Amino acid sequence: MLCSCASLGAASGVLNLFYRRCLDEVDDAYIGGAEQDVRSQQLDEETVLMLQTRGVLPRFAFLAPNWKAVLVKPNNLLLLFLFPCSAGRIIMLTDMNGSTNSLAISRKRSKRAFFISILLMLGLIGLAMYLLNNSFGIFGNPLRRMTHVLVLAPVPDVGFTNSVALLDDAKDIINARLEIAGVPCEVITGSDRIEVMFCASGNCSAEDVEWMLTRRGELEFRLVHSDSEALVYEMLANNVAPENFSVVIVDGGVFFKLDPSLVGKAEGDVQLAQARRFREIEGYELLLLPVSSKGKGLFEPYYVNLEVELTGADLEWARYEVDVLARPLVTVKMTADGTARFAALTSDYAPGGRENNPPDGFEILAMVFDGEIWSAPRIMEPVLGGKARINGEYSFQQARLISYILSAGELPFSLEVVESRAL
Repeated sequence: MLCSCASLGAASGVLNLFYRRCLDEVDDAYIGGAEQDVRSQQLDEETVLMLQTRGVLPRFAFLAPNWKAVLVKPNNLLLLFLFPCSAGRIIMLTDMNGSTNSLAISRKRSKRAFFISILLMLGLIGLAMYLLNNSFGIFGNPLRRMTHVLVLAPVPDVGFTNSVALLDDAKDIINARLEIAGVPCEVITGSDRIEVMFCASGNCSAEDVEWMLTRRGELEFRLVHSDSEALVYEMLANNVAPENFSVVIVDGGVFFKLDPSLVGKAEGDVQLAQARRFREIEGYELLLLPVSSKGKGLFEPYYVNLEVELTGADLEWARYEVDVLARPLVTVKMTADGTARFAALTSDYAPGGRENNPPDGFEILAMVFDGEIWSAPRIMEPVLGGKARINGEYSFQQARLISYILSAGELPFSLEVVESRAL
């Protein structure tokens, strides 16, 4: 359809250029009684000269002796559409066999025909805009572009109370996440549901949108126990592991391995959550850092302090990047207050700091996202610029989505999908 419109437009443009050139050569003389005289008459040189003088024919026209002129009034709508630049009388030059050789247009115009042609063109433009909007949503109501619907509800076990204010807060954050991701959307809140209509694309698929909206976006910076390595080593050395986990040695390192039948499934996520209470130490919980680079379902355990040092509320922005080894990462920038607190934290726990006391001299700062430890870097020196990098076992697309989530902020509660359908 678009190709046809483009071809018609190009052809019409070429014809209009030709006819405008003809008009430049035609006088303003009124076409009078010569109409009847030349309707089916053979044109000799004297007649041609007379018609050129009176402005019926362009001055540059060359007519063979056996040509004739036929006068046509442009009452036909198609002719008005093709020749809107000159809604007047059209003189068609044909040979005796009736085949058209060239066209000339008189400069004498009909006001009525001119206005009809303008109205017709406006109508066609309006029709084209309507069809484009109906198909692609290019103009007007953005709902025309929606391709999917997600119905979300608060997760029952998070202590959610039926609060319109909380639902409105969640709506604003969902809008912000999708806006940052460049996804057109319409978010509607109900009594205990949130309906999200959106337009999926190659950059952000329906699965990506679902993943992004079902993440609460809770980011926490927490210190790791100073003796975590020794505590974990003792556990691994005695072959002690949480339920559905085993102790394995890979490339000289000792890890927990999740039962392969549970990897990537909801049951596996449940086991990871339950592992947090395994071999509890007061004030700490056991978090498992995925190390898929070593193998599928492998985790490195850390005892992480329950006390939170900084949160996602201390972030000014987040963005995804690529490190020198072409691995995805997320870089975050703290607010002014967050920068000051982060500088104080890293100064106290860096080697030589007043709070530094692990055996090897390096404290570890865990970055926990939605209850899962995603990165556990050593504090090598004070960080004064307020920037931090989150290196995790995630894909480039996940890094992109995480940056959107952190930039938009944390949801007031976790959400789960009640219904998902394509429009």
